[in-house]
Amino acid sequence: MKHVTIIICATLGLALCATFFYVIHLGAGFVRGIKSGADDTGDFIVGLAEGFQKENITETFRQDLQTINGTGQGNLEVALVTSTEYFRRRSSKTAVWDLIDLGTTTTRIRVPATYRYHIKLSDEWKLDTEGQTVVVIAPALRPSLPVAFDTGRVYKSIDEGWARFNGYEQMAQLERNISFKLNRNAKHNKNLAREESRKTIERFVKHWLKRNDQWREDGFTNVEVVFADEPKTELQTN
Repeated sequence: MKHVTIIICATLGLALCATFFYVIHLGAGFVRGIKSGADDTGDFIVGLAEGFQKENITETFRQDLQTINGTGQGNLEVALVTSTEYFRRRSSKTAVWDLIDLGTTTTRIRVPATYRYHIKLSDEWKLDTEGQTVVVIAPALRPSLPVAFDTGRVYKSIDEGWARFNGYEQMAQLERNISFKLNRNAKHNKNLAREESRKTIERFVKHWLKRNDQWREDGFTNVEVVFADEPKTELQTN
């Protein structure tokens, strides 16, 4: 009986030891798992060069822009919009206390215009990071003036009243105002070019990140762009 008791106790002892070492093994594995997860989380931060970390990325970008600006490329063209513009001028004349209508002269010009938009590289830029996204506050969008148009495709027409002979004079006046009106349209139509401009700057910053080996799976994978002349964002107010 005593022999049987000793065997049972020994068996129980071995089982307890085995359980103890198994629990220790699981605990060690759990700790290793936690450490590995922490290491993975830190890989993105560690993988960033110092100049591309949150507090330094704006200054790094500005320094590179100074190099580009030094080559004489002071503007970055970001969008092009083509539009056919129509201009018209009318003048009527009467005689004998407005009793006789001498007719109306109408002059028309159709202009195929090309509106170009740019941002100045020397203006203020601001970059920030949110995880793997670079957020860019780009300078205000500017129209490139004067607006270019194809003189070979300009269409003109003159309709003169039966007693009017001022068509060419009126046409000359209309032509003198074309550049002013096109420049005014370029400023008013700026928002039409904004989304294309945003995409151009996204590509520009993405290329910069690639050139510096920061566009990769464990680096930056996304770029967001807002303009300084858009409604204020949280980044702009910081």
